[in-house]
Amino acid sequence: MKFEEKFKNQNYKDPNWISDCLIYSQLGGGNCCKCGQHTNFIEYNYETYVCSEECLKALDDEIDKICNCKMITFYTCESALRANAFEYDVPHLITFYNDALQQIEDNSVKEVDTTQIALLNHAWSKHFRIGARVFIHDEFGCYEIKENCSRTNRELKESHNILKMFQSGEFDILS
Repeated sequence: MKFEEKFKNQNYKDPNWISDCLIYSQLGGGNCCKCGQHTNFIEYNYETYVCSEECLKALDDEIDKICNCKMITFYTCESALRANAFEYDVPHLITFYNDALQQIEDNSVKEVDTTQIALLNHAWSKHFRIGARVFIHDEFGCYEIKENCSRTNRELKESHNILKMFQSGEFDILS
C-alpha cells in the first residue's frame, strides 16, 4: 500500500510527523529507491526515499540478505591491519593457510578475516556459490571484489582468476 494512501487521514505533512520509521520530506521529495516512483516519504533508518509498504519490505529483505551473508576479508599488509578500526585487534584474524581455507569453506562461519591472500580464488568462488562478499584491505583502503568492482574497469566474472589479477596489480590505485 502506498504511504500517501495509508496515512491519508493523518497530518503527515506536519514537519514533526514520524510514523513507522518514516518521515515526510518538505523538500519536494525524491525517487523511491526500489521502484523509482516519486515520493515524499523517507525511511529514516536507511536514509532513503521509499514510497510503499511493498518497497519498504523489498528494501528490508535486501538489507537482511547483505547483513546475513558470509564476509571474507583479506588483509594484504601490516599497514592495512593498522588502518583498520580495530588497531591490530581484528577479531579472529587467521594467519595460517589451512585454518583460513577451512573457515572459508565452512558455510556456518559468517566472518573470515585472514592474511592468506592465496585463498582469494576460493573466496571468489564462494561469492558465486553462496553470495559471499569478498573484501581486500590494502595500503590504500578497503574495497569489495564484485562484478562491478570500483578498482578495475573490467566486469569481473566467475571465470576470472582474481588472485592473478590481484598479483598483477589490476586492483592497485594508479597515481
